[in-house]
Amino acid sequence: MIRSRLKAFVLTVLAIQVTEFRGLTSGEMSAMLESWIDTYSLLCLAFPFIFMAGVVSGDFRTGVARLWLQKPVDPVAFYLCRFVERLLVSLTFALLALAAIRLAAAVLGESNEVGLLLARLPYVPVLACVTFGFSSWISRGSTLVAIGFLSAGAVARQVALPDLLGRPWNWLFEAILVPIPALRGFRDSLVGVSDAFWIPSAQILAYSIGWTALGALGVWYTVNKGRLPHAEQS
Repeated sequence: MIRSRLKAFVLTVLAIQVTEFRGLTSGEMSAMLESWIDTYSLLCLAFPFIFMAGVVSGDFRTGVARLWLQKPVDPVAFYLCRFVERLLVSLTFALLALAAIRLAAAVLGESNEVGLLLARLPYVPVLACVTFGFSSWISRGSTLVAIGFLSAGAVARQVALPDLLGRPWNWLFEAILVPIPALRGFRDSLVGVSDAFWIPSAQILAYSIGWTALGALGVWYTVNKGRLPHAEQS
């Protein structure tokens, strides 16, 4: 799986390095450290899209799913395991990047708050779950749709759309949109600005579980009611 995504991984890392090139080569330790942190933030956003791309839709679109499901396995469990595998790979690369930044900062004699870096980690499972949810329902371009959805959600929060809609629509939008307030609350708790740790953590966990359940439902529907004939599952 990593080998199949290696090209996208390298191109993404190079693109991020180009955007942060000025800060990385400025020669000022504080500016370089800030660029590393920005690079890490972008990597946490990119890893889920790189490794989750086509996690379900790729198999359904090419017909490979029929080969996998000839075995006596439950389709939902099979693709949930694949989802967890790719999520763990994304988290592993994010942790490796975090360790590299901490090591570089130590070598340069710069101190940085580890909480500020750890606060970026929840973006990995959140974006991975959203991508998985879209991948199980949309056969083509699911990753682009997920990116568009997340971008539109960020814009909607910037203009305070949930507040403008009023009840009960604001509740629905709060449940669907990425929980940016919870992610910020989680960050504030790690850097010592706020004592509220468990509430934002629970909100992030609930949001991730909801999208994972939606993805599992999409797999079940596609296999049993959708594009795959029932007879080909045995």
